Amino acid sequence: MVNILLQTTNPQMSPKEYLLGRGRRSQSGSPAATENGVAIDDRETPLSFRELLIAPVLVATGSYASFTILDISFRTVLPVYLATPLKMGGLGLDPPAIGTILATMEVTGGVLQLLFFPPLHHRLGGKTIFLTTISLFFPIAALFPITNRVGQAHGLSNVVWFLVGLQIFLFACASLAISKPHP
Repeated sequence: MVNILLQTTNPQMSPKEYLLGRGRRSQSGSPAATENGVAIDDRETPLSFRELLIAPVLVATGSYASFTILDISFRTVLPVYLATPLKMGGLGLDPPAIGTILATMEVTGGVLQLLFFPPLHHRLGGKTIFLTTISLFFPIAALFPITNRVGQAHGLSNVVWFLVGLQIFLFACASLAISKPHP
């Protein structure tokens, strides 16, 4: 393993030169396909970090990072919001109710992904689904203060539970953004 690493890197090359793509030994050699369709790259050195920074890679990475930030933020804020008292901006629910809401959210997401994602992906395509599901985070975030205001005005009425259910459903739909169709 060490011999392979030594053969693929230039010992006179600094880490900065390696990352920026300078000093490569072999520029020739394009990937060749084998009998089973696996691509083999016959270059002596691996791609530099700079060569990986192309538009499709940057768009995919940025898109996934933005979705992940929104997803983690919602999953972190929701239990705190549900447990915070009404007067302080939450709903003041007890732990069993919060657990039921979180379990419902995950089960709903799984059912939606299982039943609706493949036909939606086939009909609309991955980009349209991703952009649509990312846009769902706007109403999801807007429902936090709206639900609290309704809860302060009317208590934990059916309208509050409908708004919580709507928020759960929207988030379950938003989880379709990172799904993958099966062949």
